[in-house]
Amino acid sequence: MHPVAKRCLWWAAVLATAGALFILFGSSIVYRTYDYLGANGRLGFYPVAVISQMITSFAMPLSAALVGAAVVIQALAPKPGARGSGAIVLVPPPPTDPDA
Repeated sequence: MHPVAKRCLWWAAVLATAGALFILFGSSIVYRTYDYLGANGRLGFYPVAVISQMITSFAMPLSAALVGAAVVIQALAPKPGARGSGAIVLVPPPPTDPDA
């Protein structure tokens, strides 16, 4: 497997796990902490709640996109034993010696 595709799959697994955990437990943790902090701590806790909501909203779709990217990378990666890519490679001419 191509190393970049493997890295995409690992990140997809991590994001899917984090997204599932935030979907299951994120809102209850946020609301319990929100109630625990009281009136003075709630304003400072607002960014944490927004980040929690962003993780809940974007983790699963981003995970699916990474799985798709891994499939495309694997499909387009050069196969071992392939003779060449078929691309034209321009090689500059060798330098000439002005003294000769």
